[in-house]
Amino acid sequence: MENKDNQDRVKRSIHNILVGKHDDSDLNLANEWYHSQNELVDPSELETLKSTIGSKILKRLHDDIEVLEKQRINRTKRRWVLGKIAALIVIVTSVYFSYHQDLMEKIFTAIAYKSYSNSTSERSFHQLPDGTQVWLNSSSSISFKNKLDEESREIELVGEAFFDVKRDENRPFIIHTDNVFTTVLGTSFNISAQPDKNIEIAVATGVVQVDVMSKGGGEEIVDQEILTPNHKAQYNPTTGQLIQSKADMGIQLAWKADTLVFNNTSLQKAFVMISKKYMVDIELAESGHSDCAINGEYGDDSLENILDAISFSIGFDYEYVSKNEIVITKISCH
Repeated sequence: MENKDNQDRVKRSIHNILVGKHDDSDLNLANEWYHSQNELVDPSELETLKSTIGSKILKRLHDDIEVLEKQRINRTKRRWVLGKIAALIVIVTSVYFSYHQDLMEKIFTAIAYKSYSNSTSERSFHQLPDGTQVWLNSSSSISFKNKLDEESREIELVGEAFFDVKRDENRPFIIHTDNVFTTVLGTSFNISAQPDKNIEIAVATGVVQVDVMSKGGGEEIVDQEILTPNHKAQYNPTTGQLIQSKADMGIQLAWKADTLVFNNTSLQKAFVMISKKYMVDIELAESGHSDCAINGEYGDDSLENILDAISFSIGFDYEYVSKNEIVITKISCH
């Protein structure tokens, strides 16, 4: 019963990919199934199938899926049909890419790539095949080739993540964020690549090389910075500038911390840490409160509870001007 349920999930995932209604779980399941079924494909059948050209291949693929959905067939037959579907996926990918580019890219992704995404409001943890550890912030994702531990170690990041990279002298670890490439051998660092914002790389341990490549997929390095611990680089996509500066890792990693700790922390710095952890923009409507400092620890408290507690001890008002934007006013700093 368990095998049949798993096969049904695989069929649904393949179908979702083909019709363009898939998610990450469909891609990952289809990929795992594809590699587990590789040995079932008869080479002679594969050559015969390659001679069949036209839209009939896609129709046959759908028909085979329907067979598994509507008929109760024995185990041998079922393995043969699953093997034929795997063969057809390979054929469709290789022969019809130029005619069905969007569809082929989706199938190729299912076969060759793996991805992790975090759509929750909490951070998520993932260990990559090479042993590298990754913490994903909310609304963030990474994708990489399934052979990450065998070939080059390159991934793509959207959003924000903290990496603790397993050292490998022979295979640098490279993170792609738009036209900014971050290269390391083994270190820990944070990258923020939120849409419509500057790309920021901050180093906790080790050495990191940040390269800005020519836009449009070019391979020319137009700017570069070498970062050491407690330093960061910010890249402005609009101006093309890459600037290095000191980094306060307490602020950079506030989103990853279980507890926010304020030890005679300036109000301005505290609000930056809170902004990072809860992914909101906090604006101080008034200046001149650099001497205002706070103390305290906050664990799983809600954003409102933290703001209320600080407001009670310092004295200020706050209001939401949008879902993710807060303005602080009437700061008394008593």
